[in-house]
Order: sequence, then C-alpha cells, then structure tokens
Amino acid sequence: TLEEINHAAAEQCASARARLETLQSNSEAELVDRVQLAGADGTRFIVINPAAFTHTSVALRDAFAAAGLPFIEVHLSNVLALASCLLYFIYQRTKLQ
Repeated sequence: TLEEINHAAAEQCASARARLETLQSNSEAELVDRVQLAGADGTRFIVINPAAFTHTSVALRDAFAAAGLPFIEVHLSNVLALASCLLYFIYQRTKLQ
C-alpha cells in the first residue's frame, strides 16, 4: 500500500538523518504548488510518482524546471505498457471526433 511505501521510505530517511515529507494528490495544481514551494523551502531533492501526469502535464514539468531541484521520477506500474495504451486511447478519441 502507499502507507507501507511511505513508512519504509521514512525509516530509510530517518536512518540517514534526513527528513521525508510525503504528499499524495490527484490535483495537478496541488502538485505544481508543492514543487514550486520546494524551490524556496530548503527541499534538497524530490522523488515523485507522477502517474498519468508523466504523459500529460506540461505545467508540472515547467514547475520542476523553475524550481531547479534535482528530482527522481518513480513509477509503481509499467509505464511502457501504459504509454502504448495511452496512444491507443488518444487515437480512438481522435478517430471518433
């Protein structure tokens, strides 16, 4: 579960004497706001699972570029399989219009 992942990550950070803050949101605006805040609040790097925003969010990518912080993108699913699925749905949607 996400709670278990967060707990394990927090334990790893604590053993390295680092602080971990987690945020789960389906709101692109909330994620962009937090990335922008990270550029000014002492955050040293970001680990993010952007889910579908990997394929669709120019705003989130721009926020990362503006924050100027290193970041690591992780996924809990096979993004290559999702990419082909996404292309199929875009194609079908275009075909129907």
